[in-house]
Amino acid sequence: MSHIRDFLADLEIGAPLSSGRLTIYPLLTNRTARPGYLTLDQALAKGLAHVSEVGEAGSVPDLLFRNDGDLPVLLLDGEELVGAKQNRILNLTILVPAKTTLKIPVSCVERNRWSYRSRHFTSSDRAYNARGRAEKMGQVAAAMATVGAPRSNQQSVWANVAATASRAQVHSPTAAMSDVYEQQ
Repeated sequence: MSHIRDFLADLEIGAPLSSGRLTIYPLLTNRTARPGYLTLDQALAKGLAHVSEVGEAGSVPDLLFRNDGDLPVLLLDGEELVGAKQNRILNLTILVPAKTTLKIPVSCVERNRWSYRSRHFTSSDRAYNARGRAEKMGQVAAAMATVGAPRSNQQSVWANVAATASRAQVHSPTAAMSDVYEQQ
């Protein structure tokens, strides 16, 4: 508890930043401690993590994440994974322990492809849009409460991707969210 108390004592409230009716106050510190984890991008870039289909046949709502590193890896809700049989987004935020292989819950954001482009996924520099992520998280929370599994309504996710593409006037042969981002 003293660690938390010491950390809070070192915080300063910065100058407010406003945009419209939103105002935020940054919390500042002189501490230089680094987090005790890697991000997905960091772990993949260092070759310490691998993301693949759960097996040769694949499974739309699940991927296999392998952390070969000595630090946990932070996977963030909505991060997009590109490759393998179809692009997916993470259904929730997960801290994967070091030296661990874990099945991770995902949703598909590329409806019209189910064939290998690569054996492993890469991360993209984008995340699922805010509206879609909010809807998906509501579905995941409801599924956790009713069936105990972090599942989305895949049809709803695909409908959100299609609506987003339509609003952006983007055509994608595989109905991929990544095409919307790349063309815009």
